[in-house]
Amino acid sequence: MKNTRQNNCDDVVELLVKKYWSESKNELDQKIAQIAQDFINRGLHNNTARISKQLHTEFEYLQKLIEYIFESLKQDFSHIPLATCKNKLFTVVDSEYKKLIPITTSRLVKANLGQKDILEQYKKGIIGEMEKAKAKIEIQCALLEKGKAAASDKGYDEKSSKSITLKAAKITFVAAVITLIGAVLTSPLCSTFAILYNYAA
Repeated sequence: MKNTRQNNCDDVVELLVKKYWSESKNELDQKIAQIAQDFINRGLHNNTARISKQLHTEFEYLQKLIEYIFESLKQDFSHIPLATCKNKLFTVVDSEYKKLIPITTSRLVKANLGQKDILEQYKKGIIGEMEKAKAKIEIQCALLEKGKAAASDKGYDEKSSKSITLKAAKITFVAAVITLIGAVLTSPLCSTFAILYNYAA
C-alpha cells in the first residue's frame, strides 16, 4: 500500500513540475533576456551584477514551483499523505537547482568571468539556496501533517461528543418513562381503581 502511494505521489509531482514549466518557462526566459538587455543598454553586460540578478530571478521561479506543488497537493490530491511526497520533493529541488550550476557557469564564462574562485562562489550560492528550499519543504510537510492530525482529532472529538449526547438522551428518555410509570402506579387515581376492582371482585 505504501509503495502504491509513493508511486502515485512520484507520478503526480512529476506531472505538476511539467505543468508548471509549461506555463512558466517562456515567462522566465523572457525575464532573463530582459535583464540581459537592460545591462547591455547600460554597457554593463559583462559583470556579476547581471548574472546575479538573472540567477535570483530563477530562484524566485523555483520557489514558486515548490509553492505550486504544495498548493496542488493540498487542494487536488489531499488523499496523498504529504509524508510520502517529501523525498520526491527533495529530488525535484536537487534536480532543478543543480541545473542552474552549468547555466550560470556558461554565463560567467561568456562574460569573461570564468575564474575558478568566482565559479566556486556561485556554485556554493546555488547549493546554499537548494538547502534552504529543502529545509522549507521539511517544515511545510511537518506543519501540514500536524494540521491534518489536528483536524482528524477534532473530527473524532465531535463524533465522540455526538455519541455521548445521544446516549445521554436515551438514558434521559428511559428514566422519564420509568418515572412516569412509577407516578401512574402510585397516583391516588390508580389506587381508587385498584380498590374498586377489588370491591367488584
